[in-house]
Amino acid sequence: MILQTSPELDRQIKKNGCYFMSILFLAGQKSCQSFHTEDIMRIKDEAIKKGYLKKDCFVDDPEGIFSLAGLPVQYTDTHEPPSRIAESDELEILYYRWSKDGHFVAGKDGLVAYDPMGMSNSVQLGELQSKRIFKVL
Repeated sequence: MILQTSPELDRQIKKNGCYFMSILFLAGQKSCQSFHTEDIMRIKDEAIKKGYLKKDCFVDDPEGIFSLAGLPVQYTDTHEPPSRIAESDELEILYYRWSKDGHFVAGKDGLVAYDPMGMSNSVQLGELQSKRIFKVL
């Protein structure tokens, strides 16, 4: 999966697309598909049209974005504590905070599986604040 900093992606994804890109990474991993630039932009545009994503890439409906990426899930709708262990049928997105910056990454067993920024300061220097857990349907 490409990084949110890829020159082919738009400014909004580069700036605020970490949660969005983490969703696409997990959906791709679980469904054994790879999302390329065109796929990412198509899903982004569709998510905006459906109200799942704001134009600035703020995620309003993660379940809807997972669905557009081909993976139906159910969100716990809770910012879970870092100690929450995901079950075998669940996916996790981790939220790190460093200084004033927050950053989402795709997780696996509480560890970083994919950092949309590559090696972000938030992950390297920050602290895991919470998790978003999704049950695969």
